[in-house]
Amino acid sequence: MTQTVFILPESNETTLCIRYTGMVDAENYHRYHYQELLDRHAKLGWFNMVVYYDDDFEGWTPDGAEANFKSMCEMGSKARKLAYVNPRERKILLMK
Repeated sequence: MTQTVFILPESNETTLCIRYTGMVDAENYHRYHYQELLDRHAKLGWFNMVVYYDDDFEGWTPDGAEANFKSMCEMGSKARKLAYVNPRERKILLMK
């Protein structure tokens, strides 16, 4: 398995900073992103998040997209602040 989700060193106990690269699948998403969100939420009841899309980010595998969507439905309301760095055009349209 190639790692495609990276926790950045700028992360702290309240803010998860992650970087996406390549094709993100469910295994990478759950291991490096979702579990970190659960940990922060368990400690604080909320979290902040910065998502950096690397230039070689290709998107999501079908199972990765499903995992991302499910976690957004489950955990999205727990986010206080979200920031997206270098998002794709469709992400900008979705956020509008």
